[in-house]
Amino acid sequence: MFNYLAKVGRKPWSQAIVPLVAGVSATGYIGVHMFGHQVVRNLFIAQTPDGTLDQLSPDLCELIKKVYHEISPVYNIPTMKVASYVPPKATITWFCTSLMDPINLGMTENRKGVLIGLPSYYNYTKPEDVPSSVFQFRKVSLFKMPKKQEKNEQIDAQDLLDREQCPPGELIPVDLNSPAAKDYINSLVLSDEAKMFSVARELFMGDSYRPLAKSGLIFGSITFSVQLSRAVVIILRLREAHITQRMAMYMMSAVAGFVCYALLGDMIEQYFVRKADEKAMSVSSTYRQGAKEYFNKIMQRNRALRDLSETFQVVYDKDGEVVEPLLRFKHMPLKDRLKFAEEPDEGETKS
Repeated sequence: MFNYLAKVGRKPWSQAIVPLVAGVSATGYIGVHMFGHQVVRNLFIAQTPDGTLDQLSPDLCELIKKVYHEISPVYNIPTMKVASYVPPKATITWFCTSLMDPINLGMTENRKGVLIGLPSYYNYTKPEDVPSSVFQFRKVSLFKMPKKQEKNEQIDAQDLLDREQCPPGELIPVDLNSPAAKDYINSLVLSDEAKMFSVARELFMGDSYRPLAKSGLIFGSITFSVQLSRAVVIILRLREAHITQRMAMYMMSAVAGFVCYALLGDMIEQYFVRKADEKAMSVSSTYRQGAKEYFNKIMQRNRALRDLSETFQVVYDKDGEVVEPLLRFKHMPLKDRLKFAEEPDEGETKS
């Protein structure tokens, strides 16, 4: 097997494989942001307890229109364009998502526009609106699927129906009367100011070049990994060595490429998140006050989830920060974002 790989790697046509893989990976990422809106919406759209698709409430829709009207003077600021080029009019599509945090795909410079998903709990206006289904946390396992022979056993028909309708996995018990449960309910009820900040932030995030930057990073990381492996083989004179020796260097180069992507990807994500927060808070003092509440509520929610179940203790720390490695690279520290929101803006400083 190794000898076969060594022969293939020395073929002239094999040098085109890596640029092809890098190009396909980068194109696939940007393709999801441009053309995968319908797929993402079908995957993450929220459902009501009775199984129907959840919709944004009329009050939330009016709030979105209000925010868009208020930020329109500074939204999608025109940049220098070629005289013969007319940019397409940005389209923004909203939907109600089952995720705990907003989801944002696409960009305003693309003809397909932006897809923004707001969590379903944005529809809640008071604690009484929060359904008990928000406490149905499930520990999903791919290796504990319901067995076919269970259908042949004499079990209650309604119990079997419930198991078929719910995702496979163990239902995590939750004490609904605990202080953590009350904190969790309160964290899901946001004021209009907090919702306005979140909506404005997602609008500014969609008006950025984040998808292009991440796509370029994917292409660059793969190319860097391959070029590094070639350089190591040439410098250490491993070209004629056995494939097993070179394979170790190839693996190390692949790890280096992944580390490069993770670190730079984290920097890019934090940069665009910070810029979106800054632009949203600069609209008015109302948005800045909403940002303070929004970040405090998110940290309160994370702490409550951590206290409700041990499952979330590996995801959040005691302060409500995300500590799970795979999720950490996608979240800017909430303390830093809250600290930035608490800083007085230029208008407050002058006054």
